[in-house]
Amino acid sequence: MQFAIYTDYYRIGGTEFGFKELLKVWLNRNILAGFRVMYFYRHCIYAREKNKLLFRFWNRCYRNVSEHYCVELPLDVKIGHGFIFYHANGVVMHPNAVIGNNCAILQQVTIGNSGKSRTQVAVLEDGVSVGAGARLVGPIHIGAYSSIGANAVVTHDVPENSTAAGVPARILNTNKPNVPLHTDYMSFEEWKERKNK
Repeated sequence: MQFAIYTDYYRIGGTEFGFKELLKVWLNRNILAGFRVMYFYRHCIYAREKNKLLFRFWNRCYRNVSEHYCVELPLDVKIGHGFIFYHANGVVMHPNAVIGNNCAILQQVTIGNSGKSRTQVAVLEDGVSVGAGARLVGPIHIGAYSSIGANAVVTHDVPENSTAAGVPARILNTNKPNVPLHTDYMSFEEWKERKNK
């Protein structure tokens, strides 16, 4: 959990997460809105497995924050480390969504099911970027380091290193990878070693 929080924050601006940043998360609802949602989400996921009483506390915090930003992010969604909400408001995700490492999602994005299946939804591999207002519908696979354009409606698989845009979305180009910013953070082993010193 702590490593995921560290990587989430590092992705925002390439800086470490410290005490001052923690105060901003707790005291100011308008600063770091997307990270604030993820901070409480990560704590909820951890507490759900470790301590029921602690989970009730973090879940209450998470519900307040997610309601404030109108975010529907169920705790069953699987999200890798280094995740960014550039703007958290209006995001809706199906509980079965899977998101890889170093992905980024902007405001008003929906990841949901199609009429054919209520349980099968999108899988985003590492390094995927999803533009504002995009809709990812049904059991689709978004390849690593791909970009989804703003307001795109994606109903089919997107190959890795591709850009998809339009309604319905079509592949605009391939072999042009989306390179996520600030992914030069420590590996889990390096982070753990530093923490234990």
